Amino acid sequence: IVNICRSTVQYIIKRFKTDGCIENRSKTANNKIFTLSDENYILRQIKKDSFLSASKLAKIAEKDLRKVCCPQTITNILVLHKSNYKRRITRHK
Repeated sequence: IVNICRSTVQYIIKRFKTDGCIENRSKTANNKIFTLSDENYILRQIKKDSFLSASKLAKIAEKDLRKVCCPQTITNILVLHKSNYKRRITRHK
């Protein structure tokens, strides 16, 4: 009647009986390593010295904040967050 597979209809009925609703469940976010205050600390460190690399910032975070992360996480905080920082490569002389 509704042009939906039988198993899909059975799944919707089962979900309605257990949860009481037919809408899809909301997605949960991944666990974040850093809190907002930790991210602000990292941003303050980069404001002090703009030539710090992501790997050095990861070591600073491990030492000061006691949270282990990879340099890519630091890059995501700096680039994708509200900070508007761009990646830089130092010029070789």
